[in-house]
Amino acid sequence: MLSKTHIAIGVASSLTILAPETIQELCPIVIGASVGSILCDIDCKIGVSKDAVLGRTIATILSVAALYIDIVAHGSMFEYFMQTHIISLVLGLLIILITGYFARESEHRGFSHSLMAFGLYGIGIFLFSKPVLLGFIIGFASHLLLDVLTYRPVQLFYPREKGVSLKICKSKSALNTVIMIFGYIWLIAVCVLYYQHFLILLPKRG
Repeated sequence: MLSKTHIAIGVASSLTILAPETIQELCPIVIGASVGSILCDIDCKIGVSKDAVLGRTIATILSVAALYIDIVAHGSMFEYFMQTHIISLVLGLLIILITGYFARESEHRGFSHSLMAFGLYGIGIFLFSKPVLLGFIIGFASHLLLDVLTYRPVQLFYPREKGVSLKICKSKSALNTVIMIFGYIWLIAVCVLYYQHFLILLPKRG
């Protein structure tokens, strides 16, 4: 699956399931889902995969924009960082970075796509930035689910070598294209609905 597909479905599914009511609730979900939906593919080297570069660029733009809005609005992430003990933040960040290092050095769809890595990232994020955790969980899980649909095995139960593959579609198959288009349409529809929702909440002038 392409990174754009993972991000579209990860963000759309997170917004649909978590249904944020305010901008303060929306921002951490967008960050968690954006990062979670492509973090599995940290094992894809930038010099080799243009898709990895594009995916990381999109996720970075979405995350930075959402983080900026959260800081300006004194949202849940801003409040969490202000109120949480520095030891928890540092420990969480270390767990994330160490897990990310081993995931990056692993074979594609190996440790990086495992439930072990999923759990370690989750613990790290819980300590470092709890508000983004639910969005991250849904984004990461959607990535694993989409990859399991393809022919290349995913080592969900690492260190067990045997991977999981439902062999439903190939990376360049028509079904893959259908899933990609569906993801874009779903994300656009969700964005339109939330734009209208938050527009109604804005104070009227005059």
